[in-house]
This record gives sequence, structure tokens and C-alpha cells, in this order.
Amino acid sequence: MNHNRGDIYTALYPFDDMDKEKLRPSLIFDTRDQYSIVIKLTSHEERSNDDGDIEIKYWEEAGLDFPSVARCSDSIPLHHDKIKKFIGVLHKEDMINVLEKMYSSK
Repeated sequence: MNHNRGDIYTALYPFDDMDKEKLRPSLIFDTRDQYSIVIKLTSHEERSNDDGDIEIKYWEEAGLDFPSVARCSDSIPLHHDKIKKFIGVLHKEDMINVLEKMYSSK
């Protein structure tokens, strides 16, 4: 499976306790071998206490059903068998905002 940075897929994203998974939109940040680093996307509003949230301005163009937020502080490696259906591609401006957030937090 070939995933590209900026692609949005549904993925089985684990809950914090790692015992359960939820199928949710996820942004591909990087891909290596059989894994991709994915960023959780959520329809919940930006959290005022979370410096890692980025509003997706062009959510409709990206194929998302609802206004969404990228939780850049919530990225994980997922095996490709957990990445399911292609949704769309993040708009260039939104991808730049995500990249700036990801690299400024390091």
C-alpha cells in the first residue's frame, strides 16, 4: 500500500488504553516500510489547552464530512493493515500548517 504525506484515510486508531480501536479519519504524516505515522483528525473543536491542534480550513475539499481539527500532538505509527479507505488529500495550505506545528513542537 502506497501512502503519501497529506493523504487522508480512515484508520483503526487506538484509544489511549490501547485495548480498543475506532475507525476515524487520519492524516498520513510519513511512511516507512509497513508503517505510517498518522495524525488523528477529529470533528471536535480545537482544545484551548492543547498547543498541537490545527483547524483544517479546507475540510470539504479534503473529502471530510465535518469541520475538522488535526490533533498534531496525537500522532502514532500504524501498521498498514490498520489503514483502510482513502478519503482525500489535505489542501496544501492546511498541510503547511500541520508541518509547521509538527516541526515547531520538536
